[in-house]
Amino acid sequence: MNADGLQLLAHAALVQQGVHDAHLSTCPISRIPPEVLSDIFKQYATSVLHTPKGPGPLPPSYVLQPQVFQNMLVPDCGYAWTKVIEVCHHWRKVALSTPRLWNDILVTNPEWMEKVLSRTAQVPLHVCARLAYDRTRVDALKLVLRETHRVADLKILALDKWAGELAANLRDLPIPLTSLQLEWDGLSMIDGPGIDISQLSLHSRSPQLRHVRIENCPFMTWTSSILCPTVTTLVWKYPTDSGVTVNVSEILSALRNMPSLESIDLSNVVPNRALEDEALWADVVPLPRFYTFMIRGDKLRSETCVALLHNIHSPVVSSAHLMCGSIETASGLVGPFSAFLRNPPQIYAFSVKLTGFFLEICAWSSRVAEQFLEDVSTAPELFAALDPGFVHHSNQFDPDFHLKIRGGDMRSLGMDVLWDICRGVPLSGVRALRVQSEIPSPEQLRELFAMMDGIALLDVWDLQSPTLVNVLQSRAAPPEDESAGSFVLPRLQILEFDGCSLWQGPAQASPGPDAMDCLLSTLESRRAAGAQVRKLVLSECIVATTAQLDAAAQIVNEVEYYDIHTRDSDVPYNFRKFRYQERHLDEYGRLNLRNGDLLCVPEISYT
Repeated sequence: MNADGLQLLAHAALVQQGVHDAHLSTCPISRIPPEVLSDIFKQYATSVLHTPKGPGPLPPSYVLQPQVFQNMLVPDCGYAWTKVIEVCHHWRKVALSTPRLWNDILVTNPEWMEKVLSRTAQVPLHVCARLAYDRTRVDALKLVLRETHRVADLKILALDKWAGELAANLRDLPIPLTSLQLEWDGLSMIDGPGIDISQLSLHSRSPQLRHVRIENCPFMTWTSSILCPTVTTLVWKYPTDSGVTVNVSEILSALRNMPSLESIDLSNVVPNRALEDEALWADVVPLPRFYTFMIRGDKLRSETCVALLHNIHSPVVSSAHLMCGSIETASGLVGPFSAFLRNPPQIYAFSVKLTGFFLEICAWSSRVAEQFLEDVSTAPELFAALDPGFVHHSNQFDPDFHLKIRGGDMRSLGMDVLWDICRGVPLSGVRALRVQSEIPSPEQLRELFAMMDGIALLDVWDLQSPTLVNVLQSRAAPPEDESAGSFVLPRLQILEFDGCSLWQGPAQASPGPDAMDCLLSTLESRRAAGAQVRKLVLSECIVATTAQLDAAAQIVNEVEYYDIHTRDSDVPYNFRKFRYQERHLDEYGRLNLRNGDLLCVPEISYT
């Protein structure tokens, strides 16, 4: 064999040795340390365990439908994370030998639950059970609850047909429990008579239960032992008013038994006919950590709320939401609600909605709101959280304080409550104000604006008269004072009108110019005095002529018009729909008109 052949054989031997060595070595994913790999698996498992198939979570009513979860004999999509076992031997070994990877339990069927429990060793269990029509999951839940000494987190969404099956478990909840969520559904009543729940009750001897969420459970009462001293958050909701009568003292006693309470959300569980025990009015319940509450009721009376709030003392409340009726006694809410509003050092945004049927006051005082309003032009996004149908994935824009009183004629009593609250809270730092109100007089408007003279953005909804516009043209100082600071709201930069009628139409016949003419005069007067409005926004408003819009564009530096309806001189009772757009998009992708042209879309008639 010549030299070339020998060299070729030597090269082949080297290649074979390299292949052999590579075959014996482990792949990179097999060299990840077990403790790191188990953390990765845990994060992945947690992210998918309770996520149904599809683009997002299913609503509870859909989750309970039998065609979705009936006869589940194999692990469902919540256990899709177990596919990591099939990747390689190393991953399989780590996954099967890590108990905390299996302790988030989604109840499916007894066979699978036995396998899962065998992998959990003695670590605490976090259990979620959605119990539909098929009893397979009920049996599986009972199997899991045999490990009651390890259940730290229990979440049950069940039809009321399983009341008898679960009665014993609910009367003796696990001792290690730290979090309980129970949601009852009455769907089975469609198929037959109501279920007897007289034997149902909720009791726990847990010394560490902190989070309680109860929904639609008619057997839950204010005397339940789950309302214990360790509870920090309580959510208790019922779809409609139950009509049950209890003493205010009974509710206060339950609250007194929860001194660590930080947050409470009650819906239709504070009776509308609570019996007041006047002997307890001086017996105030101290809740030193209580910082947020929400109390609502279809028929909740304001005097009941007054009785409760007057008997609760918490120096750290920063978020308050109250929705009730009975306006005859609504003035009693002024004291306690104003006290809550005085807790924050500053309020940055404020919203007032007063109609003939209800009064709604919202305030934003959080650090998030303060930072958001550093650019006041973004304030409408903050107010958008109040609009019907607004959907968002974060509660950062929700108001920190929310008072809603409804029932009866609110025009007079509602105004009294509004003024009393506004006079007692710190409003001088408000930078953005939304007004959706039937405020009857210019004097009351001037008084409201005088409390918030730092406003940079004013958002006006449903304006039907020129009263507010005329107030903006008036002066807070004597007429001879021509300075910018002499105007009402001297720092006003952005003025926005939504759904407003700025045209004095036949149905609104009264002497004098219409609201749009008054607005033009106001804008010109403020510009001449150095208090110019920098931006004007009209959205879904009615004006008389396009010439008025042209005139506004000559006065204000920046104008935005969306879905404007303008009068057609030939057809007085119809309106032609225009959309005004700038030729270029701004930095936010919006179409603006900056002293630009008017673009007309085809005519659409409105009666």
